[in-house]
This record gives sequence, structure tokens and C-alpha cells, in this order.
Amino acid sequence: MIFPGFIDKYCIEIEDNIYNAVTLSKDEMLWKGSEFISDDLENHKNHILTKFIIYLSNCLSEDYSSEFAELLYEFNSVSLQERNIKKFSNKTIIKEESLKCLNKELGSYNESFKNNSIVCDSTRNYRYSSFTNNIFKSDSMLNENLSSSIEIENKISSLYNTIIKEVINFATLITGAIIRFYAIKTTASPKLFEVFCEKVKDLMLRGNLFNLLFKIKTKILENQNNLYNENILEYMNSSPQDFFVNPFFSNDNNFKLKILKDCDISNDNSPIIVPFRKSIMLLRKIYNLDSINSKLDMFFELRNSILEEIDAFWEKSNTNSKEGLIMFNKYVNDINIAVDADNLLSLFLYVIVKAQIPRIFIEVNIINDVLSRITKLSRRGYFLSIVKSANEYILRELNLINNGKNRESYKACFEKEIIKYYDYIK
Repeated sequence: MIFPGFIDKYCIEIEDNIYNAVTLSKDEMLWKGSEFISDDLENHKNHILTKFIIYLSNCLSEDYSSEFAELLYEFNSVSLQERNIKKFSNKTIIKEESLKCLNKELGSYNESFKNNSIVCDSTRNYRYSSFTNNIFKSDSMLNENLSSSIEIENKISSLYNTIIKEVINFATLITGAIIRFYAIKTTASPKLFEVFCEKVKDLMLRGNLFNLLFKIKTKILENQNNLYNENILEYMNSSPQDFFVNPFFSNDNNFKLKILKDCDISNDNSPIIVPFRKSIMLLRKIYNLDSINSKLDMFFELRNSILEEIDAFWEKSNTNSKEGLIMFNKYVNDINIAVDADNLLSLFLYVIVKAQIPRIFIEVNIINDVLSRITKLSRRGYFLSIVKSANEYILRELNLINNGKNRESYKACFEKEIIKYYDYIK
């Protein structure tokens, strides 16, 4: 933990105009009450307290970047040794007793067999079958390197957790200081404190420090991240039907034609080529965001965008029968057709796969690690959990078998909804 020593260490390096943050006047309007909650930190980049927080963030990044670089170098060195040993262990292994029997029966080895086999004696030491003095103790070497590799991986994970704790500790300290300094009444609810604290964390976790955390987390979740990106690339041509979205919410032109028999899609001013294209393009804008809060807002906005595209899909139906459209709207209201949590998750899943954003798996993990429990239980936190669940599905369950099952379920639901609608309008 860097506090309080960290501040003592770096305050002497802070420029005079930043160090004078300790003489802030209570007339300063930054981060006071409701104005703090509604205002955007982007409007206060030149504020002395903002500069101070950013400076400390850069100090954290600088210190831990060098530590991570050393661990990464050590890890890569061990990995190189492992690869060399694996080349050895990939050879054919035979027991020494079997080797003697083969020698007795065959007299000599085939040259290729000699060069591609390893002899194992009773003590589990290994040597090339050519009887050279090149003796390998593969078991011990592999175990030793594996232990070293695991140890370094644990150090990298520990480093990541340490940085997250530092950020949270600093945000808590600075929030308490601000509340006391401005004499802000927090009432009995911890909600206001959390709003302050999350904004301080948001300000810290930008630029260099967030990039460092991203690199470390990518190393920790390297295998999962690679598999995740392989999956979204392989299924980039998926449709909502692959994730069993209810036909009413899948923006399926075929379903619309079945429901509204005289609907003319050919005259549609905006034909559906890629369902939820606007939502897909919206999610891709996450590349331009460097703030955790803005990314949370993005996930919330994504939900609104998806719902708007569903409404627009049905509202722009070109049909010659006004009565048919009125009947359809009446059916929707009477049956109370609405996007529930399961369908929303499936739609998020579809949009994430189609958006093809390699960074999103790691970024969502970092955001989830740093947010407080109260924020995770908030409305914005709920949509973060939807994105996280979608990522987990992509990682562990996105495959041809499940996609096939989802398509079969979609077809069954398609026919079921058509029958229900026709029964209703009889």
C-alpha cells in the first residue's frame, strides 16, 4: 500500500501551482453537492485538484510500469526455456528395458527412430536413444520451469490487485477530504459518497494508468482473451436468430411479412440489411472513450438504441391495410409484448459479436474490478453486468452446437408466435 508514504514521496516533486492545492478556497465550485453529481469532470481539467489527482495517477503508472516490465521480461525468459524443453518432450519416449529388448531383436535402430526417441530409465531420467552423454532430467526441468512460471503469473496478478487497491484507497481518501473540506452533508445514505468516490476513480483511471492495467490484465487473461477474440471473429456473420431472440425483437423481415401479410419491404426507405446496425456502430464508439463513467453510460445508451431500432423496424412498415397495422398494435398492447431481460441479453450478445471489438473483454473486466458494490447494483451497473454476461457466453458457450440449438428454438418460436397472432385476429 502506498499511502501515506506515497504522497510524502511525491509531494516534493509536484509543481508549485499543483502543490498549492492545499490552500484551496471554499469558494471553489468544483465538486460541490448536486453540481458535482451533474457536472462532467471534463469541464474541470485545469482545476488545481484535478491536476493533482492526474499527477498522482501518472506517478502510479510510472512506478508500476517498470515493475511490470521486469516481471514480463522474467516471464518471457521462463517461457522460452519451457518451449525448448517441450521440443525435447515431444519426442517418442520408450522405457530403457524396452530399448534393450529392441536392441537384442533388431540389432540396431533405424536412424530416424534413433534421432526422434528418448529413453526413460527407472529413475525417470531421460536421454537420447543414441546413447550420447546428453542427459536430460525432463521431469525436474519441466516442474522447475512450471513452478517459476506460476510464481511469476501470481506476481503479475498480485501487482494488478495492488494497483486496483491503490486507486480505490486514494479515491476513498480524497473523497473524504473533499467532503470534509466543503462541509458537504452526505445524510445517512452512502450514495453521495460513492458518487464522489467513483468520479475520483474515473479521473485516475485514464491515460497511462488505465493502459498499464489493460496490459497487465491482458497478460493475466491471455488465454481467455485470445479465445474470446477468436470466437467473435469466427461468428462475425451471426444473426439475432443465432442467439434465440424472440421474433418480435429480432428485426426479421420474414417475420414481419408473415405478421403483416400485405407489408411491402421492397418500398421500405431503410431496408434491414444488418439488423441493429445503428447499435453496432454506437458500441464501436467505445474506442473513443477514455473514461470509465462514459463507458458505463455507453452500455446504458446501447440498451436505448436497441429498443429504438426495434420500434423503428415496426413503425416504418409500409402496408396497404391500416386496419391490419391497427390490429397488430392492439395485439402488442393486449399481449403486453416487451423486451425482457433474456431477450435483452441475447440482443446485447448479438451486437457485441457484430461490433468486433477485441478490447472489450479486458476493459469490462477492469471496470468490474474497480467499481464499488453500490455502483454495480445501480442501473448503470446492471447494464455492465449484461455486457459481462454476454462476454462470458462468447468465451464459454459460443459454438456451432449452441447456435444450431438456438436457430431451431427460433424457428419453433417463429411458428408459435405466428399461430398465436392469427388466432387473435380471427
